[in-house]
Amino acid sequence: AWLLFSAIAIANTGERAGFHAAALVGVSALVAVLTAVVAVYAAGQRPARPQHDEEDRRSLALSGAQHFVWDWRPEDDRLDVSSDLAVALGHAPGQFTGRNGSYEFLRAIHPDDQTAYAEVIDPAEAKPGRMVEHEFRLRDAAGEYHWYALRARAVPGAAEASGRLIGTLTDITRTKSMEDKLITEAVRDIQLQGLKVIALNMVGSVRDAADLVVTDPLQAGVMAVMAMADTARFDMERQRGRQY
Repeated sequence: AWLLFSAIAIANTGERAGFHAAALVGVSALVAVLTAVVAVYAAGQRPARPQHDEEDRRSLALSGAQHFVWDWRPEDDRLDVSSDLAVALGHAPGQFTGRNGSYEFLRAIHPDDQTAYAEVIDPAEAKPGRMVEHEFRLRDAAGEYHWYALRARAVPGAAEASGRLIGTLTDITRTKSMEDKLITEAVRDIQLQGLKVIALNMVGSVRDAADLVVTDPLQAGVMAVMAMADTARFDMERQRGRQY
């Protein structure tokens, strides 16, 4: 286009030279305006890849490290958990998201862990700014349980209660298995020295290794004293394998 207008300007001389010069100036201004408009439009249409890439990296990093977003809004009775967690457990992607997310998530928690979980996430207990840390078991689609660690922060809401708790869930099943193995081995070592072991009724294989399992810590202490006292009649051999 610029070559065409230049040729026209050279070919026409004399009294029309001024007219063509003015025309060239006008056309140049029009081209400049159109170029600017196209540039602005192109910028607006260009995908915001840097932001999307950052979000993709964050999501991949969390799921790759077995960290899953956990977002609880008690005022709305709404729980949103990363769909990656539901998929990892063999459930549908939206199993723990939306209005029914809280109900479905609680159902997946081990029955022995449900009460403690409900107490920990109670907005009356989780004061704004406070960190919430809790460990519990979640059931997968095959019925097997996996250990998860919840780490979240309470966000202020109405009055003095927390309006939101948001954080992450981390798969700690492997760590828990290693801890259980070490504790069980320690119990075996103590028994090899001729000592009896009274264990609390905890999760894991320690219950199978201990000589006696007691649920109440106070009762466990009393039984231990009776087993060591010369004046008490308490035969650990007769109690072996029992649970109280």
